[in-house]
Amino acid sequence: MELLRRLFHLSTRKDSSSSSAHARLAVLHVASSNPALFMSTLSMDILDAKSAEGRTSIMKLCVYMARKKPELLENGLPRIAEAVVKSLDPNIAKMRDDVWQAATVILNELVLA
Repeated sequence: MELLRRLFHLSTRKDSSSSSAHARLAVLHVASSNPALFMSTLSMDILDAKSAEGRTSIMKLCVYMARKKPELLENGLPRIAEAVVKSLDPNIAKMRDDVWQAATVILNELVLA
């Protein structure tokens, strides 16, 4: 799980280095070979992110996956949607304000996929 989290972090870095591209490919491989581990880690990371930037970056990874390999998200779709909606908790107003745009994009991409 920690290795997958590290891949999440590397794949969502802002620089456009080749290591980010390789990390995204590795995440796609893990998602196809061990979907249960991928879905549980992904949903936990969306909900447990300590910062809005961390939460948003994981959501952007989901958008990337929905565009590249939507079939990898198919079985976990309810779980991902639930995590995204829960991330908009009105009790944490600042976090909600910071992630609502990313949440809207990911929900739209999941519907289109």
